[in-house]
Amino acid sequence: MKQEIITFRNMDDYSLGNLKQQEPSCFNSIIRVIKYKITIEEIQEPKELICERLEKLYVECDDWRNREALDSVAKKYKYNFKEAFGSKRG
Repeated sequence: MKQEIITFRNMDDYSLGNLKQQEPSCFNSIIRVIKYKITIEEIQEPKELICERLEKLYVECDDWRNREALDSVAKKYKYNFKEAFGSKRG
């Protein structure tokens, strides 16, 4: 059965490490003897769509510790937030 997922999660070394298994195994009644091939590629999307997502995260954010990171990514895209940080948090 072929499976495909789309995610916003970055596949860093830790994430990839959790997927890698070089040898077949048997642990806690989980048998792993079938090989799988996983392909990871970035989906190219328009800058405007990414900035729209950033804006939503920015105005709905309820944790001030995320503000600097959001500002940093916005700067990378040369984007200026339209509304105040956390102005629409639930």
